Amino acid sequence: MNKGDFKFEKRQLVSLPSYYGTTHFELLDFDNDGDEDIICSSGDSEDFTSALKPYHGIRIFENTGNHKYNQVWFHRQEGAYGTACADYDNDGDIDIASIGYYASLKNKDKEAFIYFENISSSDDKLEFKAYAPLISNENCFMLIKSKDIDNDGDLDILLGSNSRIFSGRSRKGSLNNNWQKKGGIITILRNTTK
Repeated sequence: MNKGDFKFEKRQLVSLPSYYGTTHFELLDFDNDGDEDIICSSGDSEDFTSALKPYHGIRIFENTGNHKYNQVWFHRQEGAYGTACADYDNDGDIDIASIGYYASLKNKDKEAFIYFENISSSDDKLEFKAYAPLISNENCFMLIKSKDIDNDGDLDILLGSNSRIFSGRSRKGSLNNNWQKKGGIITILRNTTK
């Protein structure tokens, strides 16, 4: 809490176990009630076993006032590493784009990138429809940002990739060489909604 004159008061708003591997958060008003809610991704698994983890995913915590937050939404996404939330379909609510850097090899095509369309019918309950377009089975996205890259009035998505360390040196080198020749280190998802 900014007290002014470069003085701050520390206050814990949300507490998750360290083994969740929380990687990113954003403050946005998902329920249109005038205060900011918290969305966070949990999916960093390199400090612990590489087994699948049912607690990896995206969570939204609703601001209920007086610096209190309650979890109101969760979507499991193995290796969830970041979000870029915005109104991508220009319908007035906040949608979610999410990446899974440590997405499981079994479901990588469904977890490396997920777009969640906000289909909530009221402010009382958040509801999202998940889409997992196959971008490339070789990508491990570490960075996600939204900008109007093509200057057409809607938000596009920029993804940055990195080969995973545990894929082995020869595999990592092969991926990096392939990306340099064919592209893929940076992926732009152009929004065609407008």
